[in-house]
Amino acid sequence: MSWEQIDLIRLAGNFGAGMDGEAEMRIGLFPPIDRDRIDIVGNAALRGAALALVSKTVREKGAAVPGLCSFLELAGTPSFQMRFSESMLFTQG
Repeated sequence: MSWEQIDLIRLAGNFGAGMDGEAEMRIGLFPPIDRDRIDIVGNAALRGAALALVSKTVREKGAAVPGLCSFLELAGTPSFQMRFSESMLFTQG
């Protein structure tokens, strides 16, 4: 998949809360893309839990999610460690 095919990048949790998008592009974490395509959502798990408490519709949507997901053990993939390490070589622009 190319970056052009990605409509939106959502950064959640503490990882995302401390980011501003521009800095991530400078160090090479993201390619130079329109800043509007990066959404910093903060504590998405807490927000989702709160919505599920007050909305039956959200609870029903959430109940369907496990059936749509699959687990992939990346550490067991032979090329993963090498590709992951190579991807961590950030650049400064």
